[in-house]
Amino acid sequence: APRPFLRRTAGQTSEGTRLAELSPLERCTLANLICHAITNREISLYTPKNEYSYSRSYVIGYKILWLRSYLPTEYPSSRDIGLLKRLTPIEFNRIASSGKTRPWFMTCEVGDGTVVEVVCKFCHRCEQGPISLAREVVAACLAADLGLPVPEAFLVEIPDEWIQVIPDQVEQVKLQNGIRVAFGSKVLTGQYSEWSGGNIISEAMLPTAAAIMFFDGAVQNPDRRGENPNCLIRGDQLRIFDHDLTFSHGLVIGWIPPWVLGGLKPLETLGFHIFRENLRGRTINFDPIKTAWESLQDDKISEYEAAVPMEWNAAQAEVARAIQLIRDIRDNIDGCIAEFKRVLE
Repeated sequence: APRPFLRRTAGQTSEGTRLAELSPLERCTLANLICHAITNREISLYTPKNEYSYSRSYVIGYKILWLRSYLPTEYPSSRDIGLLKRLTPIEFNRIASSGKTRPWFMTCEVGDGTVVEVVCKFCHRCEQGPISLAREVVAACLAADLGLPVPEAFLVEIPDEWIQVIPDQVEQVKLQNGIRVAFGSKVLTGQYSEWSGGNIISEAMLPTAAAIMFFDGAVQNPDRRGENPNCLIRGDQLRIFDHDLTFSHGLVIGWIPPWVLGGLKPLETLGFHIFRENLRGRTINFDPIKTAWESLQDDKISEYEAAVPMEWNAAQAEVARAIQLIRDIRDNIDGCIAEFKRVLE
């Protein structure tokens, strides 16, 4: 097992390691691993002792039935434990006709039996594969904790038998040979329209718009431009989505952190961000932005990393880079705000 705590739990006696002895991050990652293994029928918590099987190179321990006695009778929501809910598709609706990743629209079932329509991105359709989707997960978790208006995020797992339902043979082959876990966002309904250059940021929208632009600048998101706003509007309500290009600062030669003078210089470019011209010269209260970022605790930030599924392990290094940037932004929030104010002058 690649992680120290998995090596620590492997090879234990039948009593195993008590969950209480694991850190919150270890519990989240262990739960993620077990959910993946059960879903893929690699292990079962309900088979007789010593009769479970495994098919991957990792082994959680010689005996796993001890976990059953520690599982709660009532489970907290995925938000409470820092994990995204895993959905099962029940109906294929359509493939988007536009967008660089051409996401799928599907109807899925949650574990409690409720049904939700989601728009899904798959690794084989993203420029950087699992790295792109891992960035989506981290950005979605972070944005939600900052109080930004993002759709609820999910993980969608495609079983073998369901692939044949897809009407596109090329997609069938790619999914059959690729990673079966997609990043899903709840489909927004209710007469939202795409943000356009003619929209104006009202006083009611001002705090949210400023927080969104600050978020995009801080996490290095270049993908909220005039030609591709990735933003919906309805009255004074905003909704943002598509964050697969966030945290890509490792690819920038001579990158300057957002808390250093010049770190947000790209935002000065006309059209680089849909909100800049609307926010320039406006009186903005930065206290809520500062409070939201400073309220991020290390344990909470670590949960973002734990929320990335093991199927996307190739993204581990990039996820770690993103997690470090989030902590650095929090610890240098005054410098980030000062630089943000400068680009709005």
